[in-house]
Amino acid sequence: MATRKYLDYDGLTELVSKIKDLINQIGHVTFKGVVTDVSSLPALSGVTDGWMYMITAGGVTTSDFVEGADVQFEANTEVVHVTVSGTPKWALLGTIFDVNDRLQFGTTMPSTPSDGDTFLYTGPQTYKTYTGTLTPLSDPAQLGLYEQSGSAYVLTADTEPETVYKAWSDGTTTYFTTATVPSVGDTVYTITGGVATDSGYTVTSYDDTNGITVNGVTYARVAASDEYIAEKVYYEENLLTGVIYVYDSTGAKWDALSNGDGFVAITNAEVDALFD
Repeated sequence: MATRKYLDYDGLTELVSKIKDLINQIGHVTFKGVVTDVSSLPALSGVTDGWMYMITAGGVTTSDFVEGADVQFEANTEVVHVTVSGTPKWALLGTIFDVNDRLQFGTTMPSTPSDGDTFLYTGPQTYKTYTGTLTPLSDPAQLGLYEQSGSAYVLTADTEPETVYKAWSDGTTTYFTTATVPSVGDTVYTITGGVATDSGYTVTSYDDTNGITVNGVTYARVAASDEYIAEKVYYEENLLTGVIYVYDSTGAKWDALSNGDGFVAITNAEVDALFD
């Protein structure tokens, strides 16, 4: 997988500095047109310093370049005419202006990504339904899961999934309650095939030694028989603002390459100030 880079504010400052230096050396830069390859560039003797051309096909330099011969450059690289020690030359601008392998960014992920594509997500944080497996022993709060509160998503305070039905047994029949410490009058359930059904009975008494009494029979606590039935949807973070993602075509998913950082757009005023 190719290493992708992006330009942060410090990098932008350095870029502007390099552009200033280059323009100061040349005096000015004027875009003159597009050519197919190096051989299509005009003769150096008929070109003025500062004239710039884009070469649409990738290739290698010749001895007419400041960089010397056989230096590879990518498609859509710009070159500018300069004079070095009285000798006219072409100079590659590709290392400054190259956008062929740029890091994409935006508020919406690409709809048709390719394996290895990199994308800086700048939209609002999003969430998706938790795809992991919850059991009666799971701790949603510790897992960092969210629940929906109106239109917002908030970290859940649940230390066990809702709803875990607590099992009580007399060795033959197992009943369930929603509370670990039930109160008199609490509904007693039966569970078949992952569906909880009101048994028609309620808890008539409870103590922490013997358990619950239902219809005159005592049922002891059997935590190993607790059952989790998903009655609340939990969510996990999906896309985080300021995170760089790389696309994995095998898993058909975007994997985070960085942690979320506070993302603030570079303002026009900041850019303008760099050119003062």
